[in-house]
Amino acid sequence: MGSRWEEAFRRHLALAAVEEPRLRPVSGIGSFWKTATQGDADACEIDAVILTGRARTVTLVGEAKWAPSKDGGRLLRDLERKAARSGLPLADNLVYALCARD
Repeated sequence: MGSRWEEAFRRHLALAAVEEPRLRPVSGIGSFWKTATQGDADACEIDAVILTGRARTVTLVGEAKWAPSKDGGRLLRDLERKAARSGLPLADNLVYALCARD
C-alpha cells in the first residue's frame, strides 16, 4: 500500500500547489532516490518533491507514511536531514510536507 499512498500524496500536493505562491509555477512533481556510492555512503529517498520554475528549484519535499502511528517531529527532522544531503537545488524557503495515515 505504501507506493499507492505516496502517489496519492503527490496528487494531493499537486492540487495544493495551485494555491501556494511559494510553489508556483510548478515544473515537476515526483519522488527522489539517491543511491549510496563509494564516496557517499548516504542513500536517500524522498517521497515527494516539487520543482518550481525554469531553474527547477526544489520548493517542497515531503514524506508519506502508511504506518498507523508515527512521530511527526521525528519524521520532520529525518526529512530535513534527507533534503540537506540530497544534493538537490533547494529553495531558501523550502516547504516540508508530512502525510501519515493517523
